[in-house]
Amino acid sequence: MRKFRIFVFFLMACSVTLTAQNINVTGTLTDAATGDPLPFATVQIKGTTFGTSTDAVGKYSLSAPANGVLIFSFMGYKSVEVAINGRATVNAQLTPEVTFLDDIIVVAYGQAKKESVTGSVSAFTSADIEKRSLPSVAGILDGAATGVMVVNTGGPSSTPSVRIRGFTSITGSNSPLYVVDGVPFSGNISDINPNDVENISVLKDAASAALYGNLAANGVILITTEFEKLGADEWMETMWLGYRNNLMSNPDLNYSLEAANSYATKHLVENYLGYNVYDRPKDQLFDANGKIVAGMRPGFAE
Repeated sequence: MRKFRIFVFFLMACSVTLTAQNINVTGTLTDAATGDPLPFATVQIKGTTFGTSTDAVGKYSLSAPANGVLIFSFMGYKSVEVAINGRATVNAQLTPEVTFLDDIIVVAYGQAKKESVTGSVSAFTSADIEKRSLPSVAGILDGAATGVMVVNTGGPSSTPSVRIRGFTSITGSNSPLYVVDGVPFSGNISDINPNDVENISVLKDAASAALYGNLAANGVILITTEFEKLGADEWMETMWLGYRNNLMSNPDLNYSLEAANSYATKHLVENYLGYNVYDRPKDQLFDANGKIVAGMRPGFAE
């Protein structure tokens, strides 16, 4: 009888060991609406602190109990729980969180309500920006917009890399197009003061970014600053004045007033703005005192 009890105990112990045995589970996490992979999402084993993250194409791999449950979560999406049930492959889909549809957002061709926009757009108002109190515009986007990844690759003075829906090119640029107050911006995004930003819209797909053509291949980030209330010409003149003053205050350059005026007129667009929306050559937009003497090209008028 004693031997029988020991045998039964041994069988029970083996059963518990087999039940708790881990298996290697792999799978892909995607957006339920679009089918796009969700990069760098969280995959956690329920009831534990163990888990992993999806890679740049939404795939993951981890060791988990055969009878365990995986929790999939991603910023801006509803979390889901999926039972493993001994499967080696467990795929999952996440549904975006419901947002208010009466918010006004900036799109490529003006402003519209969220409920009337068919493309994929994430929007932030000045109230949203104030809540986060971050030192850079890129920091506002970090973890707050679905499909948007911000990578800090260096020190405090380095420019963060922003990627919309992953990587689109191996050899070319993967950076989105920045449009500040209606003007394509090729400068350092870290130079923009978040306190000056009125709203930000992230255009993620072809429908949202149609106006910008191949420049929008990596998505578009539209930034509207409070200075837009001045008007485009006044904004350009303010940029010219700031650039001129910066040249004069640099002791290494030692520019006179006349030389700084001339240099700012000839090189403001080339060295800082990057794109000319006026009907004159980029080095002939201002007079000697920094006043705009050109008109805006068709399609860019206020």
